[in-house]
Amino acid sequence: MDGRALESIARCTLDDFKSVKLQDRVDTKFVVPASLLPELLESVSGEYAALEIGGDVRQPYESLYFDSPALDFWRDHARGKKPRSKVRMRRYGANGLLFLEHKRKKELRTKKKRIGIESIVPRITGGMAEFLSRFPLPCAPSELRPVLWTRFDRVTLRDLPGTERATVDFGLTAERWTAPEDGAAPRIDFSAVAIVELKQSRVRRFSPLYAALRARSFRPSPWSKYGVGCSFAFDGLPANRFKPQRLLLERLRGTPAA
Repeated sequence: MDGRALESIARCTLDDFKSVKLQDRVDTKFVVPASLLPELLESVSGEYAALEIGGDVRQPYESLYFDSPALDFWRDHARGKKPRSKVRMRRYGANGLLFLEHKRKKELRTKKKRIGIESIVPRITGGMAEFLSRFPLPCAPSELRPVLWTRFDRVTLRDLPGTERATVDFGLTAERWTAPEDGAAPRIDFSAVAIVELKQSRVRRFSPLYAALRARSFRPSPWSKYGVGCSFAFDGLPANRFKPQRLLLERLRGTPAA
Protein backbone atom coordinates (compact mmCIF):
# COMPACT_ATOMS: atom_id res chain seq x y z
CA MET A 1 0.00 0.00 0.00
CA ASP A 2 1.31 3.42 -0.96
CA GLY A 3 2.43 5.28 2.16
CA ARG A 4 0.85 8.46 0.82
CA ALA A 5 -2.56 6.97 1.67
CA LEU A 6 -1.65 7.29 5.36
CA GLU A 7 -0.30 10.82 5.34
CA SER A 8 -3.60 12.45 6.26
CA ILE A 9 -4.20 10.25 9.33
CA ALA A 10 -3.11 11.58 12.73
CA ARG A 11 -0.46 9.64 14.67
CA CYS A 12 -0.60 8.21 18.18
CA THR A 13 1.55 6.10 20.52
CA LEU A 14 1.10 2.82 22.38
CA ASP A 15 0.08 4.76 25.49
CA ASP A 16 -2.91 6.09 23.56
CA PHE A 17 -4.13 2.51 23.07
CA LYS A 18 -4.46 1.68 26.77
CA SER A 19 -8.21 2.38 26.68
CA VAL A 20 -8.74 0.04 23.71
CA LYS A 21 -6.68 -3.07 24.53
CA LEU A 22 -9.90 -5.10 24.27
CA GLN A 23 -8.50 -8.56 24.99
CA ASP A 24 -12.15 -9.62 25.51
CA ARG A 25 -13.98 -8.19 22.54
CA VAL A 26 -16.20 -8.53 19.50
CA ASP A 27 -14.28 -8.80 16.22
CA THR A 28 -15.88 -7.77 12.93
CA LYS A 29 -13.88 -8.54 9.78
CA PHE A 30 -14.24 -7.14 6.30
CA VAL A 31 -12.30 -8.56 3.35
CA VAL A 32 -11.69 -5.94 0.67
CA PRO A 33 -9.52 -5.56 -2.45
CA ALA A 34 -6.12 -4.26 -1.40
CA SER A 35 -6.42 -1.65 -4.15
CA LEU A 36 -9.31 -0.03 -2.23
CA LEU A 37 -7.27 0.78 0.89
CA PRO A 38 -6.02 4.26 -0.12
CA GLU A 39 -9.54 5.49 -0.84
CA LEU A 40 -11.00 3.81 2.27
CA LEU A 41 -8.40 5.18 4.68
CA GLU A 42 -8.58 8.67 3.24
CA SER A 43 -12.37 8.66 3.74
CA VAL A 44 -12.02 8.11 7.52
CA SER A 45 -8.74 9.98 8.09
CA GLY A 46 -10.39 12.62 10.28
CA GLU A 47 -11.94 10.01 12.59
CA TYR A 48 -8.94 7.86 13.53
CA ALA A 49 -5.31 8.04 14.60
CA ALA A 50 -2.73 5.48 13.48
CA LEU A 51 -0.23 3.82 15.81
CA GLU A 52 3.30 4.98 15.03
CA ILE A 53 6.34 2.99 16.14
CA GLY A 54 9.86 3.84 15.05
CA GLY A 55 8.58 6.65 12.85
CA ASP A 56 6.34 4.37 10.78
CA VAL A 57 2.67 3.33 10.91
CA ARG A 58 3.24 0.25 8.75
CA GLN A 59 4.33 -2.55 11.05
CA PRO A 60 5.51 -6.04 9.97
CA TYR A 61 3.92 -9.02 11.71
CA GLU A 62 4.99 -12.65 11.68
CA SER A 63 3.11 -15.60 13.20
CA LEU A 64 3.76 -19.31 13.58
CA TYR A 65 0.58 -21.29 14.24
CA PHE A 66 0.54 -24.55 16.18
CA ASP A 67 -1.97 -27.39 16.03
CA SER A 68 -2.43 -30.98 17.13
CA PRO A 69 -1.06 -33.78 14.94
CA ALA A 70 -4.61 -34.24 13.59
CA LEU A 71 -5.03 -30.47 12.93
CA ASP A 72 -7.94 -30.30 15.38
CA PHE A 73 -7.87 -26.49 15.65
CA TRP A 74 -8.12 -26.20 11.87
CA ARG A 75 -10.81 -28.89 11.60
CA ASP A 76 -12.92 -27.17 14.28
CA HIS A 77 -12.77 -24.01 12.18
CA ALA A 78 -13.57 -25.89 8.96
CA ARG A 79 -16.68 -27.35 10.65
CA GLY A 80 -17.73 -23.98 12.04
CA LYS A 81 -17.47 -25.28 15.58
CA LYS A 82 -17.72 -22.86 18.50
CA PRO A 83 -16.10 -22.36 20.85
CA ARG A 84 -12.82 -22.91 19.00
CA SER A 85 -9.23 -22.00 19.68
CA LYS A 86 -5.92 -21.06 18.08
CA VAL A 87 -2.39 -21.18 19.41
CA ARG A 88 0.37 -19.12 17.84
CA MET A 89 3.68 -17.40 18.44
CA ARG A 90 3.69 -13.87 17.04
CA ARG A 91 6.27 -11.14 16.47
CA TYR A 92 4.66 -7.71 16.72
CA GLY A 93 5.82 -4.83 14.57
CA ALA A 94 9.00 -2.84 14.51
CA ASN A 95 9.55 -3.17 18.27
CA GLY A 96 9.81 -6.95 17.82
CA LEU A 97 7.72 -7.91 20.85
CA LEU A 98 7.15 -11.67 20.96
CA PHE A 99 4.23 -13.53 22.52
CA LEU A 100 2.77 -17.00 22.77
CA GLU A 101 -0.98 -16.54 22.41
CA HIS A 102 -4.13 -18.54 22.97
CA LYS A 103 -7.23 -17.18 21.25
CA ARG A 104 -10.67 -18.58 21.95
CA LYS A 105 -13.74 -17.59 19.95
CA LYS A 106 -17.17 -18.21 21.45
CA GLU A 107 -20.13 -16.99 19.41
CA LEU A 108 -19.28 -13.37 18.60
CA ARG A 109 -16.71 -12.78 21.33
CA THR A 110 -12.97 -13.36 21.17
CA LYS A 111 -10.77 -13.75 24.25
CA LYS A 112 -6.99 -13.60 23.94
CA LYS A 113 -4.43 -14.53 26.58
CA ARG A 114 -0.69 -14.35 26.05
CA ILE A 115 2.74 -14.49 27.64
CA GLY A 116 6.01 -12.97 26.49
CA ILE A 117 8.59 -15.26 24.88
CA GLU A 118 12.21 -14.75 23.83
CA SER A 119 11.96 -16.15 20.29
CA ILE A 120 9.71 -18.02 17.91
CA VAL A 121 10.62 -21.69 18.24
CA PRO A 122 9.08 -24.87 16.76
CA ARG A 123 8.17 -26.47 20.08
CA ILE A 124 6.11 -25.92 23.20
CA THR A 125 8.13 -26.49 26.35
CA GLY A 126 8.56 -25.34 29.93
CA GLY A 127 6.67 -22.20 30.86
CA MET A 128 4.89 -22.15 27.50
CA ALA A 129 3.41 -25.60 28.18
CA GLU A 130 2.43 -24.51 31.69
CA PHE A 131 0.67 -21.44 30.28
CA LEU A 132 -1.27 -23.44 27.67
CA SER A 133 -2.29 -26.11 30.20
CA ARG A 134 -4.80 -23.58 31.58
CA PHE A 135 -6.89 -23.87 28.39
CA PRO A 136 -8.88 -26.68 26.75
CA LEU A 137 -6.67 -28.28 24.11
CA PRO A 138 -7.09 -31.34 21.86
CA CYS A 139 -3.77 -32.77 23.10
CA ALA A 140 -1.06 -32.12 25.65
CA PRO A 141 0.64 -28.73 25.09
CA SER A 142 3.96 -30.48 24.38
CA GLU A 143 2.31 -32.41 21.52
CA LEU A 144 1.29 -29.27 19.63
CA ARG A 145 3.38 -28.86 16.50
CA PRO A 146 4.19 -25.92 14.21
CA VAL A 147 1.97 -25.85 11.12
CA LEU A 148 1.85 -22.52 9.29
CA TRP A 149 3.74 -19.25 9.00
CA THR A 150 1.86 -16.06 8.13
CA ARG A 151 3.42 -12.68 7.40
CA PHE A 152 1.79 -9.33 6.68
CA ASP A 153 1.98 -5.59 7.26
CA ARG A 154 -0.47 -3.93 9.62
CA VAL A 155 -1.77 -0.44 10.27
CA THR A 156 -3.44 -0.15 13.67
CA LEU A 157 -6.09 2.53 14.15
CA ARG A 158 -7.76 4.02 17.21
CA ASP A 159 -10.91 6.08 16.92
CA LEU A 160 -10.52 9.55 18.39
CA PRO A 161 -13.08 9.02 21.22
CA GLY A 162 -11.05 6.00 22.35
CA THR A 163 -13.75 3.33 22.17
CA GLU A 164 -12.66 1.28 19.17
CA ARG A 165 -9.54 -0.25 17.70
CA ALA A 166 -9.17 -1.39 14.11
CA THR A 167 -6.46 -3.17 12.19
CA VAL A 168 -5.77 -3.10 8.47
CA ASP A 169 -3.70 -6.07 7.28
CA PHE A 170 -2.20 -6.19 3.80
CA GLY A 171 0.65 -7.86 1.90
CA LEU A 172 -0.40 -11.19 3.44
CA THR A 173 1.53 -14.37 2.66
CA ALA A 174 1.39 -17.87 4.16
CA GLU A 175 3.85 -20.74 4.15
CA ARG A 176 3.64 -24.29 5.46
CA TRP A 177 6.12 -24.82 8.28
CA THR A 178 9.02 -27.07 7.37
CA ALA A 179 12.09 -28.18 9.27
CA PRO A 180 15.22 -26.22 8.27
CA GLU A 181 16.85 -29.29 6.75
CA ASP A 182 13.86 -29.75 4.42
CA GLY A 183 14.06 -26.28 2.89
CA ALA A 184 11.32 -23.66 2.70
CA ALA A 185 7.84 -24.53 1.46
CA PRO A 186 6.31 -22.48 -1.39
CA ARG A 187 5.04 -19.08 -0.25
CA ILE A 188 1.34 -18.46 -0.91
CA ASP A 189 0.47 -14.91 -1.95
CA PHE A 190 -2.74 -13.39 -0.58
CA SER A 191 -1.73 -9.78 -1.23
CA ALA A 192 -4.70 -9.15 -3.55
CA VAL A 193 -6.91 -8.90 -0.45
CA ALA A 194 -6.74 -6.75 2.65
CA ILE A 195 -8.40 -7.57 5.96
CA VAL A 196 -10.01 -4.76 7.91
CA GLU A 197 -10.98 -5.81 11.42
CA LEU A 198 -12.90 -3.76 13.98
CA LYS A 199 -12.26 -4.69 17.61
CA GLN A 200 -15.00 -3.40 19.90
CA SER A 201 -16.41 -4.12 23.34
CA ARG A 202 -19.72 -4.56 21.53
CA VAL A 203 -20.76 -4.25 17.91
CA ARG A 204 -21.10 -0.59 16.90
CA ARG A 205 -22.38 -0.56 13.33
CA PHE A 206 -22.28 3.22 13.13
CA SER A 207 -18.57 3.58 13.79
CA PRO A 208 -16.94 5.63 11.00
CA LEU A 209 -14.99 2.71 9.55
CA TYR A 210 -17.95 0.33 9.71
CA ALA A 211 -20.12 2.94 7.98
CA ALA A 212 -17.48 3.62 5.31
CA LEU A 213 -17.24 -0.08 4.48
CA ARG A 214 -21.00 -0.54 4.35
CA ALA A 215 -21.33 2.54 2.14
CA ARG A 216 -19.08 0.73 -0.32
CA SER A 217 -21.32 -2.37 -0.16
CA PHE A 218 -18.95 -4.46 1.97
CA ARG A 219 -20.46 -6.68 4.62
CA PRO A 220 -18.74 -8.53 7.48
CA SER A 221 -16.99 -11.56 6.06
CA PRO A 222 -14.90 -14.31 7.68
CA TRP A 223 -11.25 -14.62 6.79
CA SER A 224 -9.00 -16.65 9.05
CA LYS A 225 -5.34 -16.34 8.13
CA TYR A 226 -4.76 -19.77 9.63
CA GLY A 227 -7.87 -21.38 8.18
CA VAL A 228 -7.48 -20.10 4.64
CA GLY A 229 -3.71 -20.49 4.70
CA CYS A 230 -3.91 -24.18 5.62
CA SER A 231 -6.54 -24.79 2.94
CA PHE A 232 -3.94 -23.71 0.37
CA ALA A 233 -0.83 -25.13 2.02
CA PHE A 234 -2.03 -28.70 2.62
CA ASP A 235 -3.44 -31.04 0.01
CA GLY A 236 -6.51 -33.13 0.78
CA LEU A 237 -8.06 -31.04 3.54
CA PRO A 238 -11.88 -30.70 3.46
CA ALA A 239 -11.85 -26.98 2.67
CA ASN A 240 -15.44 -26.37 1.49
CA ARG A 241 -15.98 -23.82 4.26
CA PHE A 242 -13.21 -21.70 2.76
CA LYS A 243 -14.48 -21.89 -0.81
CA PRO A 244 -15.95 -18.31 -0.78
CA GLN A 245 -12.58 -16.91 0.31
CA ARG A 246 -10.76 -18.93 -2.34
CA LEU A 247 -13.16 -17.75 -5.05
CA LEU A 248 -12.76 -14.13 -3.93
CA LEU A 249 -9.00 -14.45 -4.12
CA GLU A 250 -9.26 -16.03 -7.57
CA ARG A 251 -11.42 -13.15 -8.79
CA LEU A 252 -9.11 -10.46 -7.42
CA ARG A 253 -5.98 -12.18 -8.68
CA GLY A 254 -7.50 -12.84 -12.08
CA THR A 255 -6.08 -16.35 -11.90
CA PRO A 256 -7.37 -19.71 -10.60
CA ALA A 257 -6.97 -20.07 -6.83
CA ALA A 258 -6.04 -23.77 -7.24
